[in-house]
Amino acid sequence: MTRREREALQRKTDILQAAEEVFSQKGFHYASMEEVARQAEFSVGTLYNFFKNKDELYAEMLHWKVDLFEPIIKKALQTGDTPLDRIRNFFFTRFDVVWDNPKFFRIYYHESMGTHYDHKAGFTPEVMKRYELFMEHLAGEFRAGVEAGQFADKSVEMMVIIFEGALHQSVLRLQRNPNAKRDKQAEKDLFDLLLSGFAAKPNNN
Repeated sequence: MTRREREALQRKTDILQAAEEVFSQKGFHYASMEEVARQAEFSVGTLYNFFKNKDELYAEMLHWKVDLFEPIIKKALQTGDTPLDRIRNFFFTRFDVVWDNPKFFRIYYHESMGTHYDHKAGFTPEVMKRYELFMEHLAGEFRAGVEAGQFADKSVEMMVIIFEGALHQSVLRLQRNPNAKRDKQAEKDLFDLLLSGFAAKPNNN
């Protein structure tokens, strides 16, 4: 990579970081390219050299962040001796990622799931496809857990829905509270409650 290419890459990264900051403060709908430019300490023209409009900037920021934490989550789903171990790692790593990226998740949860819904602030088709792949992998681990006798022989699809739904709602509640602090015991309690519902029950007959 040439010096000019490195400088261009650094400028683009600076813009994406500024966009994350502004979108998290103002929301997707109310943020402007001018505010992002001020945050990045660039001219508006510099932003338009990289992105044709706010929608494109948002999408690129979304992909940039997902590229950063996708390998972390993928590794969690591949680490552990049993399906239960891998699901546990996946669950708590998801919380790690949220707390390590509070601005990004504030944007996503407030804009795509909150009261000021804007479809442009949700997942792009590319990111949604990547998310679905994770859900398929998660379903595979639940299926393996059923086959191994760790989980009850119930609908794997419903297990994934309940698991993801509880995780999303827990994070959404935290994101709505700007003063929220991480409570690892509460996370553990949530996981234990979920898994107690999925666990295979002994046959007393």
